[in-house]
This record gives sequence, structure tokens and C-alpha cells, in this order.
Amino acid sequence: MSLLSAFSSLTDPRVARTRRYPLGDILLLTLCGLLCGADNYVSICRWAKARQDWLREQFGIAAIPAHDTLGRVLAKVETTELAQVLATWNHALWNADKNADKNADKRETVSEEVIAFDAKRIKGAAEQLNLLSAWASEAQLTLAVTDAGTGAEEQEAMRLALALVDIAGCLVTADALHTQVTTAATIVEKKADYLLSVKANQGRLFEQAQISFDLVRSGEEKATSFCVHRQKERGPVEVRKCWTLTDVGLFDPEGRWAGLATVVCVWQGCYKGEILLSEQTRYFISSATGDAKRFLRASRSHWGIENSQHWRLDVFFREDASRVRAKRAATNLSTLRRLALGLLKREKSEKVGVQTKRQMAGWSTEYLERVLVTGTGGQGEGN
Repeated sequence: MSLLSAFSSLTDPRVARTRRYPLGDILLLTLCGLLCGADNYVSICRWAKARQDWLREQFGIAAIPAHDTLGRVLAKVETTELAQVLATWNHALWNADKNADKNADKRETVSEEVIAFDAKRIKGAAEQLNLLSAWASEAQLTLAVTDAGTGAEEQEAMRLALALVDIAGCLVTADALHTQVTTAATIVEKKADYLLSVKANQGRLFEQAQISFDLVRSGEEKATSFCVHRQKERGPVEVRKCWTLTDVGLFDPEGRWAGLATVVCVWQGCYKGEILLSEQTRYFISSATGDAKRFLRASRSHWGIENSQHWRLDVFFREDASRVRAKRAATNLSTLRRLALGLLKREKSEKVGVQTKRQMAGWSTEYLERVLVTGTGGQGEGN
């Protein structure tokens, strides 16, 4: 199925007599505009008019709507339906990647897939807009996006997102807000493992983690596994230490946490010479087993969603600067940005960053076609 077909399958919310422009055409040209560096309704329509002949030839798009028409339509499209298109499309790409890994040279080590769940607030929206994404750290794809709301609403949003994602065999990570018994049980039921942050919101569990790992770090008790990692790129030297404990009886005497197998402590410090500039200690619970290296790697992978998705959306797509006020329209544009980011990240023929790829797609329809073909597994993206 092509992207145009996927978009055309959505429910058109408009009255039949007002449908001058097909819904699939509007969504596809919006996506293409985002791929080519356009960040708002006006620039998307300007780009589409400049490439009208190409759009007609490739997709049969006969007419380009005005920018206010674009805004009205995006404000009507059901957000959950468009999010389902994103989930279905990126899952197909993700599965293609996994199949390719299985067929690759077995001597190559394939890193564990960590699915990071994290919310991002869209600051420019008139109404408070907080979107929760499920991010595949190795595939660099957004597998699901839901309206997170705030507090307990975000916890429910994660459970809804889990229903959209095939997480079997993966390690799911999330911050302390999602360290909930029901969430952990849902993850285990879906044949995946969790690595959930533990903070003061967990009361006794957090206190026990502090006590136990203080004894470990002082040498009074022995950890199940330990590793240390030093990294220096520029500036201070960053040191990370990780300890694990697998005797979880003290942490969960009532057996509330489904499959709990390991408790983890990660200490991070920054040094300038011998001087410790800053330090942070974090605790996690997990249903997974393995050595400390596995958990240290996974805890770092979780923050890939901040650098690889959130940061790029703000810096390259100027998401926080968007002045789209209608909540539904802002949500739909954010979903399309995440789809565009995944397509640009998958295009590997040019060894440049996302911003330069957007510029190249805007300069050259040949390169834009290459980006779109990459997103269809090489099957083309025309009618």
C-alpha cells in the first residue's frame, strides 16, 4: 500500500459537497511539504504550487488547496485514525528491518531493541498539548503517538500506546510517572520486558533501593553484576557506573510487580580532571535478566528519544515554534512530522543530517522520490 492509499483510507470528516480536494491528496502534499522544509500551512501550499506539475505526474493531485483550507481540514481529521496510519506504516518498516537483520551476516552483533515511551509538550499550541511517543531506539522510528494529557491521563495514554505497538521480545523503558503495577503487568502480558525508573513517587520501593545500593557501593554487600563506562568527547569526562541486584524479595515482598527479576542502580558523574562537577543516581526495576552492561546500555538508549526525536522535531521542524492553535490540527501536524522524520532518517544514500536532507528534498524532486521510496521498502510511491 502506498502512503496516498493509506491516507485516502481515512474517514473524511467533511460534508460530501464541500470535498473539492481529496483527503488523501491534502495529507500527502502536507507530508511532502514537511519533508521539503516547509513548517506551516502557507509554506506547505507555496511548496506544493511550485511542485504542482510533479505532484500531478506522480500522484494525480490535480489542484492545490489554499492554506486556510489546509488548516480547516487538518483540524477536522480524527487524530486517532491518523496516528493509526503512522503506527501501521512504521511497524511495516520496523518489521522489514528486523527481517533484514535476521538475514544479515550472523557475525554482526544486532543491538537489543529498546522501545522508549516519553511525552513531549508542544509549546506553541493554544490548548495544552502533550504527546506521548513510542520510539524504537535502534530502528529510529516512532511506532505510536497518543494524546498524553497530564498526570493520570498520561499513564492511561501509555497503556493505549502499548496496545498499538508489537513489543514482543523488546525492552520497554519509561520514566517514573509510568512505574505503575498495571503498566508493568501489561508489558509482561505482551511478552516483553520492562525497565522502569524508580523515584520518590514509589515510596518504600525507592527507599529500599537507596538502602540496598548504598550498602553495595560502600562494599558491605555484593552486587550481582557491575560495570563502568567512561566517555570523553569534548569537555568533562563522563563516568557511568551500574550495579544490579537479583534478590528482589526485599523490594517486592508482596509480589506486586509482574515478573520483577532485577533492580538496577546507575550512577553518573562528570569530572574535570580529578574534580567531580556533578553527579546523579538513578534506580530502576526490570523484569529482564542480564549483566550490568545490558541495563546501562538500555538506560542510555531510553534518552535517545530526547536526542533523536524531540530535539530534532524542535530544531529541524521547529515544532515548538509552530503557531497552529487548534488542538486537533496541531496533533495531526505533529503526527505527520514524526512520519516525515522517520522517512528522512531511513534514507541512507546521503551521509548528511536531517536538516540538510530536508533542504535536498526541497531542491530536488529526484531526492524527494528517493526518500519516499525508502519509506515503502523500495516499492514506489505513485498511484
